[in-house]
Amino acid sequence: MGNTFKKYINLNGQILPAEEPHIYHTNRAFCYGDSLFETIHANGVNLHFFEDHFGRLTQGMKSLKMAQPLLFSQKYLEEEITGLIKRNRYFTGNRIRLTIFRNPGGYYTPTDSQISWLIEVNPITNQEYQLNEKGLKVSIYDAIRKPVNILSAFKTGNSLIYTMAGLYKTENNFDDCLLLNAEGNLVEAVSSNLFLVKNHSLLTPPVGEGPVMGITRKHIIGIARELKIPVYEQALKPGYLLDADECFLTNTIQGISWVMGYRTKRYFSKMAATLLEELKKRMKVS
Repeated sequence: MGNTFKKYINLNGQILPAEEPHIYHTNRAFCYGDSLFETIHANGVNLHFFEDHFGRLTQGMKSLKMAQPLLFSQKYLEEEITGLIKRNRYFTGNRIRLTIFRNPGGYYTPTDSQISWLIEVNPITNQEYQLNEKGLKVSIYDAIRKPVNILSAFKTGNSLIYTMAGLYKTENNFDDCLLLNAEGNLVEAVSSNLFLVKNHSLLTPPVGEGPVMGITRKHIIGIARELKIPVYEQALKPGYLLDADECFLTNTIQGISWVMGYRTKRYFSKMAATLLEELKKRMKVS
């Protein structure tokens, strides 16, 4: 016998069986990528850095000219997410996806700015962040370059560049790959922000260079400054990878993943380990 527990989702505040169809073919996220999403890490019902996720989400909605319903508050969404976790009985590590999409109407030009939302919860093994024992091997994906505009800082339904980069890394047996912007500068990885360490200083592309405005990125920068580690948000040419002492990636689900190698270059992981331990302390009080 398989698992007897049903899986549930939350669509506009209504708890529904996950295995049944609920999204119509007219959905604008499906038709035009007219959507935003947040990926949130949780330990049981403890949502990590949810205030930051809600802030980025509402900022993205404003940029996309989506209307924010009156009930659509941080407190309301947190209660909806934790209620869904309890309904699914997922009390260890959880990956939450909160998707916002404009309601149907029109073709490219919407006829309605009102939104709907979908909450999904999936259990994961990493209840607490752990630094990867085996470092990642990365390359650069240069077939398509990421455009820089007011939307590049957010997670949207227009994610084909990440899909293509992900296929590239799989086809070429890399653990991850780094994207470039139109200027040929380093931007980010497939689903992570990028950090380099050089001479005990931290370097990362600024949001103006095109990376997603990462939540973990924000906290790592804050932690580094608290520890008196110099932080430089600056444009990074690919050649910086060959000069760096460390290279690591950050995202909500993994925390920090250290990179072992790029081409023939090999990296250490000392600062990555230090910053991860401090990040875990913040998670316990978030």
